[in-house]
Amino acid sequence: MNEAATGIVEELLQPELDDLIRRAALGLHDAARQIAIGLLRGLANCQIDVEVGTVRAYAGPDVTDDLVRSVRDTLAKADLDLTPRPAIASNQPMSLGNARFAPKRAARAGMGNRGP
Repeated sequence: MNEAATGIVEELLQPELDDLIRRAALGLHDAARQIAIGLLRGLANCQIDVEVGTVRAYAGPDVTDDLVRSVRDTLAKADLDLTPRPAIASNQPMSLGNARFAPKRAARAGMGNRGP
């Protein structure tokens, strides 16, 4: 394992971890979770077909596991896990700007669940 290469990879991840913490602190928990999921997926892809001579290769085989732990530790520090909280119940009013719509009224008004 090359410490310089490991440092480079860790430095690349740090702004994303900082963004995760910032969004969680702002109450944007779903966004913070999505960042974590993206990072974990990207790290999983980094374990496949590591090319010789790349920074990832010089960092060593354990660097990905260490980075996954960093993501998990950051989630814990933000008091989050990867399980999203339940959305508002379907019978609860939804706020759209200054107007409030109950889901049934929104559907009658043609504003409910439009498909692509």
